Amino acid sequence: MNDSPVSLDTDTFVFANDTAVPEKRSRARKLIHEAVLEAIRLQECYQLSYWDAQIIASARFAKATLLYSEDLQHGAEYEGVRIQNPFQKQK
Repeated sequence: MNDSPVSLDTDTFVFANDTAVPEKRSRARKLIHEAVLEAIRLQECYQLSYWDAQIIASARFAKATLLYSEDLQHGAEYEGVRIQNPFQKQK
């Protein structure tokens, strides 16, 4: 790999999450930043959408313990990140 800054085409991200072509999946995963790989791991582990998993992965890397989200399940916890819907009416 190259030590210089690089950029990746979005296809790289697709192949990293695609089980149909194992060779491309393996190479793509080596090229992608660890936060993206963490999102894919969370997606697979918790059956989340990739985008929700990416938000949770980012929160984990930032060492956040609370994530405000209307889209994720209120009260759920993902490896130390608790979800709170800021628009849910208080009981």
